[in-house]
Amino acid sequence: MLTSLGQTEASYLRDSGDLKMEETLSSTFMRTKGKPISFNGKTVVAIMEIKITEPRTVFSVRRLGATNGRVQGLALKMMGGQIVVEGSGNGCPEIVLWSDTSPDALEIEVFSKGGNVLKIWNVWKSAFGMNAWVGNAGIHVHGTDGTMTLECSDGVGDVDFSDYVVVVEKR
Repeated sequence: MLTSLGQTEASYLRDSGDLKMEETLSSTFMRTKGKPISFNGKTVVAIMEIKITEPRTVFSVRRLGATNGRVQGLALKMMGGQIVVEGSGNGCPEIVLWSDTSPDALEIEVFSKGGNVLKIWNVWKSAFGMNAWVGNAGIHVHGTDGTMTLECSDGVGDVDFSDYVVVVEKR
């Protein structure tokens, strides 16, 4: 007979030496309502947000590495605006730059009326399609002066911030 454990019992099992239950990054993000978390001394986010204050902002996106096991991607969504890739002239509110089809380096233009937010998160392909925000998915962001390195862990297996590494630089 299966029964569910109450919070006290689950905490006891998690904290006891008899059974080790580690919380995934995604479950921690759910518990903290998406706020940044600390993991092994690194600040980790589920979604990176950049406030766009100008009508047109240009970013370079450069891929430094991607795991060989799964196709990795970077999803970008402009809230209340458009993203144009490499001067194509065609704007979309949301794009995905896949490691197997996009160039290693490119520029995007973000168009906004100002005060809107560009959201960025990591995705990966599986037999079930595009995945995000599950298991151990998260991004360690570091950098200064408009240049940010995004070290992404996909949700598969243990936390590994080398699954997908990308530099985003404001031009």
